[in-house]
Amino acid sequence: MSWTATCTDPSQRAKLWEQSVAAIVTKAYIRKNGPVWNEKDFHMALRGILENIKVRESQKLKLARNSEGAPLAMIYDCSQCENRGACAKETLITLDDIRRISDFLEKTWEEFFKTYIAPEISAESRSLKLKRNGRCIFFHPEKKCSVEEVKPFHCRFTPCPIRTKTPELMDALYLGSGTIEEQFRHQVALAVTKEYASGCGTKCKRGKMEMSLKKIEKILASSSELKIFCQQIARFRYVDDTLLILGN
Repeated sequence: MSWTATCTDPSQRAKLWEQSVAAIVTKAYIRKNGPVWNEKDFHMALRGILENIKVRESQKLKLARNSEGAPLAMIYDCSQCENRGACAKETLITLDDIRRISDFLEKTWEEFFKTYIAPEISAESRSLKLKRNGRCIFFHPEKKCSVEEVKPFHCRFTPCPIRTKTPELMDALYLGSGTIEEQFRHQVALAVTKEYASGCGTKCKRGKMEMSLKKIEKILASSSELKIFCQQIARFRYVDDTLLILGN
């Protein structure tokens, strides 16, 4: 079924995934038992369903597929994790994120850079990253994100780094999260932020930042750039969805 095109709402996606898992397990039960009651297999089937769907509101469901086309799903619950806020090595942040979060915190860009941006750029992505003191700087002692409503897109889409076994799986589930438009915005902002960091480092250069933000909006308005992006992520997406976007 088409996940990303027909189910942009997370709750709808979770319900569709639940129905699909239940259907697959039911078919397996019927192949083995036919329309005959088998108490042991029935309860085993129910356990199989519950282990592969969300049963609590706090659980997160990431959907995608790998490069071979096999469906992927990852279910986890950050609220139940002892490493919350410390699970990732670093938290990437884009200029687009900074604009949104600084407005939320009622801080100037200069104040935001000074308070929250790490003094060195990311060695892996060559982009900006948040300060850390064992945990994310936005992590609240009560195990809550202090900017949950506007948190960086990196945090919204990235799957649990503890449960992700391979880089390919991380990429597949990463690009399988959020709508295509949201992912497009984040990837454009990340690319422009890398350019900014290569010239300005981790300092706030207001003029350069304003120019970079305008560049982000210009690229986002380009339908040809969106088509290129869809082609790049097609192997991690359901093909029907990507073709639907390209067709429009």
